[in-house]
Amino acid sequence: MNKKGLILNIILLVASLIGLILAMVYSKYHVLELKYYTLCSNLLAFISSILYIINYCTNGKINNILRFIKINSANMLTVTFLVVIFVLMPTNNWNILFFLVLRSAAFVHFIVPILAVVSFVFFEEYEYSKKEKILFGISLSILYIIIISILIFARAIIPPYNFLDYYNVSPIFSILVLVFIVLLVIGISFLYTKNKTKKAVN
Repeated sequence: MNKKGLILNIILLVASLIGLILAMVYSKYHVLELKYYTLCSNLLAFISSILYIINYCTNGKINNILRFIKINSANMLTVTFLVVIFVLMPTNNWNILFFLVLRSAAFVHFIVPILAVVSFVFFEEYEYSKKEKILFGISLSILYIIIISILIFARAIIPPYNFLDYYNVSPIFSILVLVFIVLLVIGISFLYTKNKTKKAVN
């Protein structure tokens, strides 16, 4: 662990906290709506930065919980960023102000993802086996899909995204989008951990 990683995680802690607070302030019921993948990924960034700072200050060794949360946070925040840039903005008249500037958007869609990825890829020292790159990397995204799908089928929540609106869109469309997201997360996981592979033990 190095000081640059510590500094970035302190900044990440503050930025993610601001983003989450603004998200609550501007939500309809003034609560953190965790049905949104974006807010789940930002909450994970907040938690991971706290764990990193604690681990650094206590001279603790990198543990599996921190490695697990960090790779998931980086992967999920990247998906959030890519969806905003390549899906939401093009299909909403390139409304840059709404998606990257106003309310909590600057933090949850842009600042936090950039900080988390830069810190994880360049300044945080972890090692992952090939299995961990897949299992660690996609587990929380899969868990999100499962929980949200159950709640949607139970009509307990309004679908947060159109491809999760199972009652009103083609099942094939939903499946294709979800498979694409899972494969995207796996690809991102391997890309970010290219230089974080566990050495084989003889």
